[in-house]
Amino acid sequence: MRLSLSLSIIYAANAAQALNYDPKSVLGVNDPVLIAKIEGYMPPICSSLYGDAQHWTDWSICSAKCGKGEQVRFLTNDAKKNLQSNGCEISIDKRECNGNECPQDCQYSDWPSQWSTCDKATGIQVQSREEITPVTWKD
Repeated sequence: MRLSLSLSIIYAANAAQALNYDPKSVLGVNDPVLIAKIEGYMPPICSSLYGDAQHWTDWSICSAKCGKGEQVRFLTNDAKKNLQSNGCEISIDKRECNGNECPQDCQYSDWPSQWSTCDKATGIQVQSREEITPVTWKD
């Protein structure tokens, strides 16, 4: 079965509150099968059918190039007919995924010039130096 022990603990901890359960209130739970179980409306046959990988398409690519994203998969047409005839209404499954590590927004190079000398002609002693355009990063 694809539900882990930790998710089963969430289910047990929330079973008493199933009538007032809001799926968004449990951070990290985005599995529609688990949510249906927690809310108490999944027929037992659905759980075993959903757990069989042959009923699902492959997972999509991660929606994020970097950082957290989402992957989805769908029931195959044959599985959808079989599951819906048993009262199982979920036809999409989602999970979190991580893309590559996100690059920094920008990365500055070393200062290319030294501090200027003070300008005593203006009566203000200010020093300045020049900055180069930020270094670009590659995907």
